[in-house]
Amino acid sequence: MFRSLYLVAIYLSFFVLGRNAPFALALGYVWVDTFNPQSMAYIVLPQIPVSLIMALATITSYVMFERQKPRITLTSILLLLFAVWVTMTTALWAEVPDSAWEKWNVAFKMLCFAAFLPSVFRTRIQIEALLQV
Repeated sequence: MFRSLYLVAIYLSFFVLGRNAPFALALGYVWVDTFNPQSMAYIVLPQIPVSLIMALATITSYVMFERQKPRITLTSILLLLFAVWVTMTTALWAEVPDSAWEKWNVAFKMLCFAAFLPSVFRTRIQIEALLQV
């Protein structure tokens, strides 16, 4: 029970810290996808889509509070093109379509958010925080 409360407190702290700083919410998204707290907690977190909530909060915070325009890099373009390629191969050539769409769901979201992350993490301090998370 205490572990669940501790994980909920960490999860909510990313929202408090990210109120005006989109990179703090992006750190929370990286933490949620790396650590997977909903599988470690017994109460509250297993019942809610923690990754979806964190991703939507990150994107909303970025759109509302970020003053700089997003920089479009070759890497971001290639990641988005790869996401399109993954979608095409899943739709057209999958041998087991039902299982392929489950994997596509995870891969597509990961590739799109990976293309978004360079827009959020720009300074050395932000990148070091990303590595520490």
